[in-house]
Amino acid sequence: MANSKTINKSETSKLLRVEQVARILNVARSTVYLWCDHGHLTKTKLTNGCIRITESSVDQFIKEGFIRGRG
Repeated sequence: MANSKTINKSETSKLLRVEQVARILNVARSTVYLWCDHGHLTKTKLTNGCIRITESSVDQFIKEGFIRGRG
């Protein structure tokens, strides 16, 4: 699984749904999935198959300037 990580219990409150990340970054959900697949965002798959993205990877993504021309 590309760019997935095991999340310990203390980090679970810092997981965001794909829809939330798309809204924060002002992009389509499909773009969020693409960025996860390319390693720009760190995702984890829950036991029910849902994807969550770490809040810290979204923060880092923004800090590194991947969202150019948005704001």
